Amino acid sequence: MDEYRRYGRRQLLASDRGSPPAERLPVFPRPRSISPRFWLPLAASLLCGFLLVGPWGIGPGREPGPESGSVAQEKRIETNIPIVDLFPAGSTRSAEPERKEAVVDLSGGSSSFVLLVQGSDPDSLWSSYEIVIWTSEGRERWRSRDLRQNEFGSFNLSFPSNFLEDGHYILTLYGVNSGEREEIGESRFSVRHE
Repeated sequence: MDEYRRYGRRQLLASDRGSPPAERLPVFPRPRSISPRFWLPLAASLLCGFLLVGPWGIGPGREPGPESGSVAQEKRIETNIPIVDLFPAGSTRSAEPERKEAVVDLSGGSSSFVLLVQGSDPDSLWSSYEIVIWTSEGRERWRSRDLRQNEFGSFNLSFPSNFLEDGHYILTLYGVNSGEREEIGESRFSVRHE
């Protein structure tokens, strides 16, 4: 604004003397260039703020609640999820005394359950494993190939609670080597929702 006043005063003085104006006033003021030293910290702080708060309003010190949206509800933390140990006949711990049929009890309202399947001897020659879950009528319900045992020689299988209906099931563990599959053992279990 001061620039315009000074320019106007020079114009008046110049017009009194009959000489042309000393400089030409631009129609619009030239925009100031804002240095990256200003924009970079601003952009970084906005990005960090968005990542901390997120689109669901979840941040430090806040827990997701019903008002936080369905994505936050799906990622909630659960305690006491049913975990059932299964020992197929050829597994490392199958020599234990005869066990009753394992029961996956989902009556507590859990949204998931875990089947802990004991694998074969860690020194075995199997390059990978395959696990199949069958219904008691012999229909295949689930299959997973190219599995590797974890560091404890077992497989942890996590399923949503509505994946299997009430009933009896058979889990079969296969060893695979050079494309050849051989049954290692099977284990029976049942699922109960109520």
